[in-house]
Formats: sequence, structure tokens, C-alpha cells
Amino acid sequence: MRKKLRIGWLTIAAAAFGILAYYAHQIPYFQLDLNISRALQQLNDGLPGFMYGVSLVSNNIPATIIVVITAIWLGRSGHRLKAILAGVTPGVMALAIVPLLKSQVGRPRPTPELIRIISQDNTNSFPSGHAAFVTVFYGFIFYLLPHLTANRKIIITGRILLGVLIGLTFASRIYLGAHWASDVLGGFLIGGVALITAIIIYCYYLPRFSERGQDAGTA
Repeated sequence: MRKKLRIGWLTIAAAAFGILAYYAHQIPYFQLDLNISRALQQLNDGLPGFMYGVSLVSNNIPATIIVVITAIWLGRSGHRLKAILAGVTPGVMALAIVPLLKSQVGRPRPTPELIRIISQDNTNSFPSGHAAFVTVFYGFIFYLLPHLTANRKIIITGRILLGVLIGLTFASRIYLGAHWASDVLGGFLIGGVALITAIIIYCYYLPRFSERGQDAGTA
């Protein structure tokens, strides 16, 4: 049942992304994008620095360091399969999938004529790489927490913190003028596709790794 549910969510996320990507290719931004960006940017007091810091955590170099450290820690803790998926999935997303999608959709970034641009980027806008990264990487850690510890307080606290970090990253990309809300949604959807795929792979291969004593946990 769980497998069918995961495949169902994978199909829904992939279809939703495909539809959104089609319209993002046709339309530089939606009116709702503009409304959301302007509403968020009205919250000025002390936020630019904070939002920039939140976004910075998921930039290429900091994100790579976090992923590598996490994968090494998981591997040395006896969770080899978790380490492989936690390291490889966001890497493939950042280095191959997102750049390819950006080039194919070709959507321009927000411009200063429309909203305030605090963080400038020269690449295409759809989908948001930051949103895709936090969805697939922190989402996978969110999923793995019960497989890493039996301490309920740690699981709940960890999941709350991860959820807050993911949500703040989404908001920061819009607030900084780096992306439209639909770009962030696109990043969330394609990141969700990768995340569900990683979970399916994890559940499929976990028994084999466990038999070899190379991983521990439950699907």
C-alpha cells in the first residue's frame, strides 16, 4: 500500500511540475507571482539580512559542505544506503536536473521594474534550485529521522526545524527578488519528484543492504 501511495504522489508531483513548467515557458510571470512578491517585500524591517542569510545556507558551496558532512556522518554511523542517497540525490539535482530544466524552460528572472531585487542571479529562473535542494535534501533527512533515532523528542524537534528551514528558504527566494513564487513551487515539485524517488529506492534496497550489514532501519 505504501509503495502504491508513493508512486501515486510521484505521478501527481511529476504531472503538476510538467504543467507548471509548460506555462512558465510561455509566461514570464503570473499576476499572482507579482502579488506575492510585492506582499512579502512590504515586510522590510530587519528582514533583508535575515532572508539573505537563510538563502545563503542553500547556495552551492554551503549546501555542498552540508551534504558532504551529512553523507560522511551517515556512512561512518553504519547507514551506507542512507549516505549514498543523501549525497547523490541532491548532487544529481543540482548538477544535472535543475540546470537542464532551467535551460529548457528559459524563464527570465524577476526585474527591478516589477519588484525590488536584493539578490541578483544571471541564470534562468524556473525552477528554483534552492527550493529543489531543500525539498530533496532536508526532505530526505525529515523522512529518515525515525530511522536514525528512537527518541521521539529528537524526531519531532528535528522535523519542526527542518520544516521551518524549508519554508523560510522558499520565502527568502521570493523576498530577495531572486524568483517568482511559481519558480519556487516548481522547485518544490521537482524536488518532491526526486525525494519520492529516493525514498522508493531506499525502501527497495534497504533489505539487501541490511542483509549485508551495511545499513539499518525500516522502510
